[in-house]
Amino acid sequence: MKKVLAIMIIALVVMTTAFAFSLKSVSIEVGNGILASLDMDVADNLDVYARLGYSGMFNISAGAQYKVTEFDVGRTKVDLKPGLQLDFNLGQGFLFQALATVGFSFDTGSLTAFLRPGLGIAAAKNYSAFAWTVEAGVGYLIK
Repeated sequence: MKKVLAIMIIALVVMTTAFAFSLKSVSIEVGNGILASLDMDVADNLDVYARLGYSGMFNISAGAQYKVTEFDVGRTKVDLKPGLQLDFNLGQGFLFQALATVGFSFDTGSLTAFLRPGLGIAAAKNYSAFAWTVEAGVGYLIK
C-alpha cells in the first residue's frame, strides 16, 4: 500500500508540474486500453503528455516527444516525434513500463490525430519482460 501511495503522489506532482506548460490538446487514446490525455507544449518542437485510464489495470502515465521532422502525405503534413513514455499500472499488483516511442501526428483545423508505436521493458515484483504497444488517438486542439 505504501508503494501505491508513493506512486500516486509522484504522479500527482508530475501532472501538477505539467499544467505549468501551455496546454495544446485534450485527447482520447486507444491501444492497450482506453486513456484520456493532455498534451502540453514545453518548448519549440518539445511536447509532454500526461494520461489516465484503464489498460487492464488503472494506468497513470507520462511521456515526452520531440519533433525531428515532418513529411507530406498528400496535402497533409505529418510530424515525426520520437520520445519516451513511462507507464505506472496499479491494480492487484504494480506494473511499470518504460517505452521508447515514435509518434506520427497531424492536425486538421481544431482536431489532431496520432499513431504512437512503442518498444521497451515492463517490470513488476519478481517479473520483467519485453513490452510493446501501438496507440492511436484523436484530440481537440486548444490553441
